[in-house]
Amino acid sequence: MVEDILSPTKDISEIDNVIELGKYQDINAKSNLHKIGSKNGNVVKIGIIGVGGWGKNHSRVLHDFGVLTSICDMDKTRAKDLATRFNVNYYGSMDEMINSESLDACLVCTPTKTHYPVSKKLMEKGINVFVEKPLSYLSKECEEMIQIAKKK
Repeated sequence: MVEDILSPTKDISEIDNVIELGKYQDINAKSNLHKIGSKNGNVVKIGIIGVGGWGKNHSRVLHDFGVLTSICDMDKTRAKDLATRFNVNYYGSMDEMINSESLDACLVCTPTKTHYPVSKKLMEKGINVFVEKPLSYLSKECEEMIQIAKKK
């Protein structure tokens, strides 16, 4: 599958769930993302829940791509510091973030024991999720998350 997508002759418009990111743009050219889209000029709006270890790294990368719109962490000071650095909104609760933002996707970078309830809530709200590994400690929760994702 990866080889198919990377093949220069493959028409990726036929593949589900693929977003083409600037295929033919000069890497040094300035992005037009600020001219189109919604709040913060983002075409795709992505939030992050949990900005401890990996969450900080993901925040930086998503900011560099121009798609980070919000950061949430139980430690509101940590969320505020990172959000200020990247000029995005910050929240101390997931409910506040998902009710205030219009997210297309959200990264779940919280402790593993919280992955299931956090991801379930996001998916039930119609928000795509990326969950840091491991998906969960329990295979039953993993199976339920897969079923919820398939329904949405």
